[in-house]
Amino acid sequence: MSSDPKAQALTADEPSSGRSDSKEPTRVRTAIVEAFATKVSSGPAVHPIFQKMESGHVTQVLEGAYARDRDRARQLSTDRWFRLVYAALGVGMFVFLTVWLLPSQADLYVKRLQGLGLFFAGGAGGYGLKTYRSRKR
Repeated sequence: MSSDPKAQALTADEPSSGRSDSKEPTRVRTAIVEAFATKVSSGPAVHPIFQKMESGHVTQVLEGAYARDRDRARQLSTDRWFRLVYAALGVGMFVFLTVWLLPSQADLYVKRLQGLGLFFAGGAGGYGLKTYRSRKR
């Protein structure tokens, strides 16, 4: 019998089957409990793929991660430049419309500014709604 108190407590509650070899199920049960206790106490099992990994594999993984980070940094830099170009085009268009339309057709200029303002207000409202919904989840 085992000296483990948990195993003894599990086997002590087992009812007698009325057979002459009534200790046999207790021995089997004790063996199963000891096997599970040994498995649990040995820690998590290591996946076989990790046993096959070598330093070359680790190097490949690190090089891939470095390449992804480098590509992401390039993408962010490119995105910043495009945003700057779009902002400069928008400011240039606003200045052009102001210089060209304001002196001759002020009412058309005001209508264009209202339309542009409504367009940006709608975009900002949509962005705010999207942000609010994503935070709510």
